[in-house]
Amino acid sequence: MITWVDVVNVAPRLATVPVATQAAILVAVDLLCECDTFENKCDLAKTYLAAHLGELYLQGGSGQALTVMSEKVGDVSRTFALPANWRDTLDTTQYGLTYKMILDRTLNAHLPLVC
Repeated sequence: MITWVDVVNVAPRLATVPVATQAAILVAVDLLCECDTFENKCDLAKTYLAAHLGELYLQGGSGQALTVMSEKVGDVSRTFALPANWRDTLDTTQYGLTYKMILDRTLNAHLPLVC
């Protein structure tokens, strides 16, 4: 499992992403990246995908990278969701392109039944 420190190590400007958004991105990345797909490059892939989503957040706010799906004021709660077309944004940042390169160079990513 990666931390936001790992993400900031490859993308220092992402240190300014709000903590709640950091947590939401890390949870999303954990769900999206199956380690079986990336073999020994799992943490690397997660780090670059998280950096990509963090960069999208800084470029366009929560509307591009993460959308708030629900909110609760009492006992503070928020639920985030990625847009359905998140894969279409990978070419828009250097981190998304690096994530794609890692994916392209991983044999298991090209086997049937892998998203």
